[in-house]
Amino acid sequence: MASNALRFFLADIQRRLPYRRYRDLEDRPRRLAARSWSLATITCGAVYLAWLGVLMLRQPGNQSILFFGAEALAYLLLVILAFNLWHLRFHRPEGLELQSYPKVDIFVTYCGEPLGIIRTTLMAVSRINYQPVQVYVLDDYGSPEVAELAASLGFSYHSRVLAGFPRCDAKSGNLNYGLALSHGELILVLDADQVPAPDILSRLVGFFQLPQVGYVQSKQSFYLPEGDP
Repeated sequence: MASNALRFFLADIQRRLPYRRYRDLEDRPRRLAARSWSLATITCGAVYLAWLGVLMLRQPGNQSILFFGAEALAYLLLVILAFNLWHLRFHRPEGLELQSYPKVDIFVTYCGEPLGIIRTTLMAVSRINYQPVQVYVLDDYGSPEVAELAASLGFSYHSRVLAGFPRCDAKSGNLNYGLALSHGELILVLDADQVPAPDILSRLVGFFQLPQVGYVQSKQSFYLPEGDP
């Protein structure tokens, strides 16, 4: 694995790679810089550990062993980080072309947030331009205002509290309650304060066509309401 990585690194330096992936060529300067610094850091770390090991042998003791172990663990974490940076990839922002349109259930979880926040989220959900979808508002607070809001938008409202089930395991328990009601092939989970873009599903669903893909995480952008410290 290491030899293949070095071979591709040298080929990238010489511009002998096919550059077929999205942004492969545009990302080349950052990729080469990251990999060069990674190699330099790993090499320096290995030299440091070798020097430290020799020093510890000259001054044996429990504290020396613990210190060397801590430094070795830090070096291992550094190698893992370098490996992750080495294989950084980009995906097309528009997602993959859809070959089919599986049914998606959208879970919007709620637990007492201000009504204005959940209203903004549900209005955004109503503008998602993908079909077929079914929206489940999972209210762990039992709010009649949220129930009315969900009904006005044609969404399915459910509350395990009102259904007589105990409110245990916090958000995960609320999601498990929703899973028992769901019949969709895919599920999009949103918090009460997560405002989705209209094309969120059009961009994400296509990745489930790839073998061994069972979970997709989207980029999140955040905003602060006016006056929020």
